[in-house]
Amino acid sequence: MIEVVQETDEALWRDFLAHEPGVSLFHTPEWKSFICETFNYNSYYLFAKNNSGQMTGLLPLFYIKSILTGNRLSSLPFAYRCSILGDPNSQAALLTKALELVEELNPSYLEVRDSLDHSSFQFTNCYSTYILELSNNPDEVWKTFKSNVRRNIRQSRKYGIRVEETKAPKALKGLLQVKLHHKKEVRVPLPPLVFF
Repeated sequence: MIEVVQETDEALWRDFLAHEPGVSLFHTPEWKSFICETFNYNSYYLFAKNNSGQMTGLLPLFYIKSILTGNRLSSLPFAYRCSILGDPNSQAALLTKALELVEELNPSYLEVRDSLDHSSFQFTNCYSTYILELSNNPDEVWKTFKSNVRRNIRQSRKYGIRVEETKAPKALKGLLQVKLHHKKEVRVPLPPLVFF
């Protein structure tokens, strides 16, 4: 029998993560704290446990209020993918509990950024993942770029654009101005300064 709860001992949580395949940063207690403290979102983390109290699954959820995209339960904001962890029975119990939360909280929708085989969900392709194979030879990496990408890089160099690593507040504010311009174009809200 699988029980789903919304609170668990952090040591039990960490032990589960240490032994579970598919774990990412987005499943950690630190990520939960970061999102709660930075964006003031309400968390609804669901933990599956077996009869002996051992953790067997995890589905992290946040309730997000948005006039742009509608109120939603999301697994997980600012993550391109956040797999439901656990064995098939635990995953099924977690999804059932998530659907009960939808009835209780009445969001516009439940967003799970993972591949699901469940009749209550429909697949949408809103996000993309790009992987660039790197090598020690920059010329080899350069050859993998499409011609328009190489042209844009050359043009950026021509105009003196450079990449530099800094934590200076003035530089971060400049970055935010650039991101704000882009986010306005695509009509997406900008995370606050503390996110960076």
